[in-house]
Amino acid sequence: MVNVAKLKLLAIALFIILLLVSWINLAKSNTQPLVETIIYNDQPHTDINHLKRQFQASNVKTVLAILANLPIGHKNLEKNDDFSETIESTRIVFNQLHDLRTNFDKDEMRQKILDQLLLNEKNLQLAHRILMDNHFTKNAYGESQAIARVYAIKLLARKAEMGDLDPLRTTTRDLSDQLTKLDDISDGQAEDLSDLIEEYILRNGIESTYYPAVLLNELGYSKQTNNIFRKAFFLALQNKDEETLTAFLNQHFPKEIKYK
Repeated sequence: MVNVAKLKLLAIALFIILLLVSWINLAKSNTQPLVETIIYNDQPHTDINHLKRQFQASNVKTVLAILANLPIGHKNLEKNDDFSETIESTRIVFNQLHDLRTNFDKDEMRQKILDQLLLNEKNLQLAHRILMDNHFTKNAYGESQAIARVYAIKLLARKAEMGDLDPLRTTTRDLSDQLTKLDDISDGQAEDLSDLIEEYILRNGIESTYYPAVLLNELGYSKQTNNIFRKAFFLALQNKDEETLTAFLNQHFPKEIKYK
């Protein structure tokens, strides 16, 4: 009888302990801050949906917290050619930055979000792929492909602004080399290359144009891309007086008036 009584007491004690542990865990989960829940959420699709809502509400701090937990925001993501984890996230980020650009401080807020993306070097690989592979970009971003290209360039430009010109220079040269081999350059491709060249000149410093032969060689200038380069240089240097700028362009680029 004594053993039975002891067993009953032990069972009751264990039951009470389990109740206490359950109550403590429940209390912790109820008091956990929202942002912390977002950061440690193991369901990326839930984070993506929440990301869109926070963009719409212009909650920049929460947007940055969510990005830090998504594949595009991880500092150490395996380097490979598989962008399946990043495409959906970047599509939402790029679209929201574009659609809500008037809701954010155009420079400071966009810069913070681009800086968060740049914590993951794979996003630079993705930016290069977006601009170099039209088939990939159309399949990955659909109707948002033009926006994806715009923000791929902005991402490379921001990296250059931070002091690393290599990704921007490499992408510009690679795209120029690619277009040189084409019989027909599309309007979108010409615009992308022009934007890349302009960004490179602005980030590298206007003084780099003092030695245009070096700059043109760096960026992959060719006769086939001459007109695109001329337009980009014009846009980058348009603050010069018209006579000086016209003389510069005519000296270094065969004069072609019609741009695609």
